[in-house]
Amino acid sequence: ADPRPDPREPDGEAHGTQLASLLLRSPSLAGLPPERVPRVLAYRVVAREAIGGRLRPLARSDRVLAALERSVDPDLDGNPADRAEVILLGLATSFSGTGLDPIAMALAAADRVGSTVVVPAGNDGPTFARPGSVGSAAATPTAITVGALSDGSPRTANVEIVIGTARAGLGPLPLMGPDPDGSPLRPVVLDGTEGLAAAGAPASYLHPDGRSRVDGRLAIAARDGGTLLEAATAAAEAGARALAIWDRDGPASFPGVTGGARWPIPVVGLGPRQGEGLARLLVSRGDVAVRLSLSRAPFPAARLASFSSTGPTPRGGVKPDLLAPGVDRPTAYPAPAPGAQPRSATLTGTSAAAADVAARALRLRVDHPGLGPRAVHSLLVQGARPLRGVSVLSQGAGVVGAPPAPTGLAIDPPIVRLRPVKGGSVLRASIRNLGDGPGAYVLRVRPATGPPVGLGRLTVRPGAEVVATRRLRMAPGRARGRLEIVTRSPGTEDRVVAFAPAEPLRIPPVKDALGAPEVRVRSGLAQVRIRVGRRRRARGRIQSEEVHDLRLFLLPAGGGRPLAVLGGKLRADWPAGTYRFLLAGRLADGSEAPPGRYRLRASAVGANGKRVTATSRSFSLG
Repeated sequence: ADPRPDPREPDGEAHGTQLASLLLRSPSLAGLPPERVPRVLAYRVVAREAIGGRLRPLARSDRVLAALERSVDPDLDGNPADRAEVILLGLATSFSGTGLDPIAMALAAADRVGSTVVVPAGNDGPTFARPGSVGSAAATPTAITVGALSDGSPRTANVEIVIGTARAGLGPLPLMGPDPDGSPLRPVVLDGTEGLAAAGAPASYLHPDGRSRVDGRLAIAARDGGTLLEAATAAAEAGARALAIWDRDGPASFPGVTGGARWPIPVVGLGPRQGEGLARLLVSRGDVAVRLSLSRAPFPAARLASFSSTGPTPRGGVKPDLLAPGVDRPTAYPAPAPGAQPRSATLTGTSAAAADVAARALRLRVDHPGLGPRAVHSLLVQGARPLRGVSVLSQGAGVVGAPPAPTGLAIDPPIVRLRPVKGGSVLRASIRNLGDGPGAYVLRVRPATGPPVGLGRLTVRPGAEVVATRRLRMAPGRARGRLEIVTRSPGTEDRVVAFAPAEPLRIPPVKDALGAPEVRVRSGLAQVRIRVGRRRRARGRIQSEEVHDLRLFLLPAGGGRPLAVLGGKLRADWPAGTYRFLLAGRLADGSEAPPGRYRLRASAVGANGKRVTATSRSFSLG
């Protein structure tokens, strides 16, 4: 009922406040008269809950679903006429985003009742982690998924190592808290009773007699599962000037880094190899002889932020749709500063980028109430500017910009894919005329290199919608480029009224999509272990290839019809992994399986729509 965080613990729930301030401060909403300023509905879905013995911020699915219900029906009367025109959901997870993900289903339903949904792509890019692929809710096809653009000042730091007259560098590293001043510091690796000391434990920074081990120094400690702010506070209270958190066993993921706010000292993140290399150097040389200097690391302007998650989705779709500035965005921060002054901070992450696009989508809907979610999605994609040398799977249409006139054309899907077929490619898209234009158009694909390829004429009368299907006599690799829809007005030159990025659809192979089931029978119960889908490394990233509609059947050794054990009613998606089942002799219809000898057959549909099967060795049941 009250979206405000506990004033004693604002940091764990500051994210929503920061996104709201980015939305409200957006230039896209400037200049509106008071009667047209949209209302902002704030639904808090994050709360501190006990996880692994510690209180941690958690956005639980039931709370997210409840907030989405309120977003499309704020007064809960069953009528979505009072729905939010735009829903900004600042959440992302890795390796999910499957068809039966409840969050994705709710977002698709919100789109159907008229709400434009904007979500962050996630922060699993190569700087902070290596899962790579967008997950939930970013993989939802109808949502506008936003990746982050680095505009020249990302929150990263370089470490300069000085030993006598020799110098070496390490970085860029994730940077949290205030900017370092670049002064040389003596480092200290904090050892504990079980190896590297925990960064979040105040005792890690003290000698047994209570004296500080880190006074005026740069402390190096282990990531322990607590919040990064708690670790920075513990180090600062012991007198440390800076802190390096070594993620020894994890993926070195430090997403959504925040600057300013209540961070007392600069904090940098170290991956397993970075920390190990630095620790070995300090042990071999002795920390007395080594000095480390932290400095903020500038990057070239206008590039894809290295932490931004990229596509494809688990089903081979294009995400993100757009890029927007997502580095060091100035924001408001909950809880006042000393003297009751407003507190501010900076936010880095794809959530910050999503807030920018949400404001643009909201202005479109305020100025043009007749536009629906599909039209807003398409117009924003058409107004984007692609970055050179960056694939569509990483940036979508490119950097968000001013959308074209809302009387042009809407394309669905906004980013068109080319499906490879024998001897060429097939393009299919739904095209709607939003205004009172001439209705006569020409379709063409403009490849990355070479002249445009004509695809014939198209008639879309005002207010009408047609589905265009065209075959290209060119290999999918050469067809990569832009789909253009051109109108010829009398007495004027050709005018491109709409375009969309066009890229071949790469469907993962189904080979090895299922492993042979392994069945062990103990005490009359059959334990089944089966590998489903697969994870593979591509372009330096880990991609998860899932399967759909998994079914299990018992095959009687003496012949007869297969007996269904699992599947058939709920055609779920199964992310890649190893799954275990227990067969207690009961079939999918509730009846008992006759005792006897069987084999277990697994069946599933791969990403290309073809079914694949795998069968176990024989075993006795009952």
